[in-house]
Order: sequence, then structure tokens, then C-alpha cells
Amino acid sequence: MKILGALISIVTISSLGMAQNISFSLADPQPTLQETYGGYLLSGDLDGDGDIDLIQDGIGTDPEVFLNDGSGMFTSNRQFGGYFTSEIIALGDLDDDDDLDLVIVAANQSFVYWNDGDGNYSDDGWGFQFADQGGIQIGDVNGDSINDVLQYGVTSVGKDDNPFMIIWMNNGNGGFIRNDLGNLRELNTMAFIDLEGDHDLDIVSFGRSTLSNADSIIVYENDGNGQFSIFENSGISAFRAYALSVGDIDNDNDDDLLITGQQNGVSTTSLYINDGSGHFNELLNTPFPNVFSSSTALADFDNDNDLDVLIIGAVGGVPEFSFIYENLGNNLFEVADSIKGEYIPTNAVADFNGDDKLDIITQGIVNKTNVYWNETQVITRVEEEYTSALSLFPNPSANGVFRLSESRGWKVYSLNGIELNSDMSSVVDLSREVDGVYLLQVDGEVYKLLIKE
Repeated sequence: MKILGALISIVTISSLGMAQNISFSLADPQPTLQETYGGYLLSGDLDGDGDIDLIQDGIGTDPEVFLNDGSGMFTSNRQFGGYFTSEIIALGDLDDDDDLDLVIVAANQSFVYWNDGDGNYSDDGWGFQFADQGGIQIGDVNGDSINDVLQYGVTSVGKDDNPFMIIWMNNGNGGFIRNDLGNLRELNTMAFIDLEGDHDLDIVSFGRSTLSNADSIIVYENDGNGQFSIFENSGISAFRAYALSVGDIDNDNDDDLLITGQQNGVSTTSLYINDGSGHFNELLNTPFPNVFSSSTALADFDNDNDLDVLIIGAVGGVPEFSFIYENLGNNLFEVADSIKGEYIPTNAVADFNGDDKLDIITQGIVNKTNVYWNETQVITRVEEEYTSALSLFPNPSANGVFRLSESRGWKVYSLNGIELNSDMSSVVDLSREVDGVYLLQVDGEVYKLLIKE
């Protein structure tokens, strides 16, 4: 991968096809992390040095910060304690200062921890609703360029009553305004998704009906100002979902949805393809195993500009497994590699060792914590050549705005492989993103962009 400087000289740019060969190896030595299971693995540049750090939390352990030295080796920075074993944690910039803050919610306490920019966290005594189960999603729901918080769960320890679903609107001054949306019961799983390509955050919500105890789905459509109404035409079946992954898996510029969990008590994995209007059709005859205790990811593991699939999970009575499926295009997938299987798993996908390929960290009850380096050999073939010259400036950018010398079709991805923005223009606007490294795809090539004051 090339480092994009102030001037890119592209004498012969090729449209590329990538060879199929996704491969992972168990890191040796293993980076020092907590040996735990369940919980969360959250990745991001916590200290502003351009590499990907980690916050790890598991059942029976407190959240712990691990700072990356740039090569995938981590140093513990213990900062949190006194929580129960059911912490819910989430990372996001909540005070618009371009670093990643941390939310921790448990049944006994909850705090927002503010990042000083160097990966050191402190709280001011404010937090969200205490909760025993549920989750948190962070994103800008009302279009004011400041992140808000979706929180859902139940408030009684060990029970499935007192459910809640709240949008906490960020007032931009370190405070939040509570907006109660609705509720499901236990096994709630929710995710932000752009249903109809209007660039706002809608919500898909799965769980158990408060009325009938049946599997349930509710889809909430955002009007762009953070006001939500129920969307009736999604076409997605009811689930007791365990894991949700959202991404454009068929490269048609809309969000698709991978769901694992149970339907009518039967382990199920379903991939739903968005038609662009918010109506989804289930893709049948996929090779994906039906799992319920699971963790998934959509990420470009072979750098061929489409999203491959990671599924970690188990079915009752069947050994645990973890498979990586290569996206072959045209909604076709095949197993490319496997890693250690897990039960009650979670995963993090990011370029942890700085080689411009997405690595995997997993934790689960069977093999605890394991780091896998991406060993994929990307082999290109030239299909078409043409001559061009392109300049881009500034890089690094202090405000996140980059300018091309001429309008081109481009896409920008996070180091986690998530598409953040795309356009056909001469301006690459990442002003809403935090400082760090991003990947620019233009004219079939991929380059690094750096936002840093």
C-alpha cells in the first residue's frame, strides 16, 4: 500500500483483480491481552499516534485499555474498576474533540469517560441508564455532526422486565437529552443502518415481543432530524438475534445486513440484501453455518474492495468453529480459511500490526483470547492500463478536508474496512472523523490519508 503524499504521480494506473487467497496465522508470540470470554473488544486509535489500540472487556473482568506500539504489541493501561460482570461498553467521540471517549454501563453504575487525546480517561460523574442487559450504539442521529447515543436493555439484574430503548441526544456541551423510543424484552440486539441511502441513521431492532413472547423485529426510520417512526416494509423476518453486521456486501452503495441468532428456537444465519429503498430480500443458499452463540464481521480481508465475512459461533451439540468466507462478487461466497472456534465469542477486526491488512482478535469461553495476523498474499493482474496524473493536498490535513486536482470517483474506508464516505468530486471531506489514518480508494488504487492537527 502506498503512502499518499502531497503529490501522487500515477503513470500507469491499473484496474485490479485480486487473487483469492485469504489466510490467517495465529500470532506467535501472542500479544499480551486479558484471557477472558464474552464481553467486548473495541478497537480504535485511542492515543492519536496513528495505530489501532484496544479496549477489552470480558465476563468477570473490568474494561482495560491496551495501547499499541504500532507493531501489534500492546501495553496495558488499567483505568477502570468496580463494575459488575455484565458491562456494556462503547467507543465514540462524544465531545467533538476528535478523540474516542468511552461509555461503560453496568447494573450497579454507569459513566462516560472522557479521553484527553492521549488515551487517558476520566469521568465527571455523569453516565447513562444503569442496565443489566442490552447494548449501546454511538452515531449522529440528528445531523448536527455531534454523536448521539442509542441505549437499550433491561434494568433488573437477572430478569427480563423493565425494558427500555433510549436515544440520548447530545447537546454539544457534554450533556444529553433523554428521548424514550420504545422497548423489546430480553435478547435485544440493535444496530444503526441507513435503510434507504439518505445518509441518516435508521435502526433495526430484534428481540422478544413484550406482548406475545414471540421473536420480534422493529425497524425505525429516521427523518434526518433524529425523529423516528416505525418502518413497515423492510421484509426482514423476526429474530432473536445474537449478532448483527451491517455493510454494503454487494457493492451497490446501500447497507445490507447479516444476522445470526434463533428463529422459533432454531439456530439461524441470514444475509439480507437491500434493494436501495429499505426493502430487504434474504439471500438464499449461502454457505454460512446456522449459529446462535456467535460473533460476526463484514470486512475486506483480501484488499479487493469488497466485504468478506467472518462468522464465529456454535450450535448446540456441534463443535465451535470460526470461518472466513471470501466474497467472490455477485453474492457468491466460499470458505477461505478458519481459525479457532469459540462459544460466547466476540471479535475485533482492524490492522493491528501496521501492514495494511485487517487482522482478527477473538475471545470466547473455549480458547479465551487469540490474535491472528492476516497473511493474505494479494496478487494483482492488469486488466486495463491508462495514463493519468493526480495531486492531492494537504496530507496530513488538520481539518480532515483533502482536495484532488480534479474530480474523481473515490471511496474512503476506516482501518477496520468500513466505508465512511464516497463521491464523484474533487473534495474528500472527512471533517466529521476523528484524527487518525484512513484509506482512500481512487482509480483502482488505495492510499493512506492522515488527519492530525
